Amino acid sequence: LFNPMAFVTAIMQVTARDTGLPLDKMAVETHVTVMTKPEQAESYPEHGKYVHGLYIEGARWPLGEEAGEPYMVSGVQCAGHLVDSKLKDLTPLLPTIYLKAVAVQPEWEATEVGYLRHDPNIFECPVYQ
Repeated sequence: LFNPMAFVTAIMQVTARDTGLPLDKMAVETHVTVMTKPEQAESYPEHGKYVHGLYIEGARWPLGEEAGEPYMVSGVQCAGHLVDSKLKDLTPLLPTIYLKAVAVQPEWEATEVGYLRHDPNIFECPVYQ
């Protein structure tokens, strides 16, 4: 992907047009799906896009039984959480990611890198190219 930020902005623009919300009041949520290969996607997600080919450094995302109980996000099955990396597996491949455009909530804190939600159930971290 040549310009990842333009891709994320396009996701927000399409969702803003569909929902009638202003673009400056949109943000992107990142959800890790249970799909290990992009071919497993059976349909397009609502208000977002799938991304594959990302790696994680210094940790890993569990798969299968180890991922725990799956949950649904706008009809997309997601599961898992960060766990310690396995020995000699420095940069494991992440499952398919669901980037979902959402409306900014009043309680979110605006920062120079995005919105902080201060929710103990959300791990707030950046994604680097």
